[in-house]
Amino acid sequence: CADPNDPAANVIAIQGDINADETWTCDNIYVLAPDTLVFVNGATLTIEPGVTVKGNAGSALVIEKDSMLMAEGSADAPIVMTSAQDTKAPGDWGGLVLIGEAVVNLAGGTGQAEGFPVPPSYGGNDAAHDCGSLAYLRVEYAGFAISEGNELNGITFYACGTGTSVHHVQSHMGSDDGIEMFGGGFDADHIIVSGANDDSIDMDQGFGGTLQHVFIHQDPGVGDNCFEVSNQGADFTAEPLTSPTVCNATCVGSGA
Repeated sequence: CADPNDPAANVIAIQGDINADETWTCDNIYVLAPDTLVFVNGATLTIEPGVTVKGNAGSALVIEKDSMLMAEGSADAPIVMTSAQDTKAPGDWGGLVLIGEAVVNLAGGTGQAEGFPVPPSYGGNDAAHDCGSLAYLRVEYAGFAISEGNELNGITFYACGTGTSVHHVQSHMGSDDGIEMFGGGFDADHIIVSGANDDSIDMDQGFGGTLQHVFIHQDPGVGDNCFEVSNQGADFTAEPLTSPTVCNATCVGSGA
């Protein structure tokens, strides 16, 4: 695979939306252009093991509800989504967003994704909605703010359903939450969140999946909660209630 630290590595600039099936191969480095929210629309984006994706300021990779992301790395060739900066820091780029049509407990059954100047909608009636497959994937230095209090996370799942596969995934050094699930429900295992500036794992709006084999290591100075679990802001009794199952979890918290 291409060495992300080799200045002679072949670089492919991603400067617009992806509207047809596409495969990113590990002989290239893929760089999201500055101030570019790359939407995958009506297509499957496949990322091969060992691929490095670099995000510039203002960029993010967004998988729309009519699309899927197949990002399946391996133990010896993980997929890494990281900052394009030489000196990396939380919030250098936006991160990874997956949008689905599973059930959320908002009024009307749909919501508007936060952190976008023109927010995409999410939610519906497909409990089995498949957002794709993530395996041996690390997302790091993500989570820039669109406006005050309106940030993207390291990895965000909007109404992703039971067809979604997530295992051996890490969110590292994000400026907001490490991983957040808005509604839906899928099982995930072997999850690491390290150095999140806000909550490490946030689950709300009716999320009902199972998280197993979880390790959280918070930033000693700025991390908030290991887990934030809530229903929704307007109606605390809205159904389906947020009801995750978490097992085999270890958290090293922040502060004294």
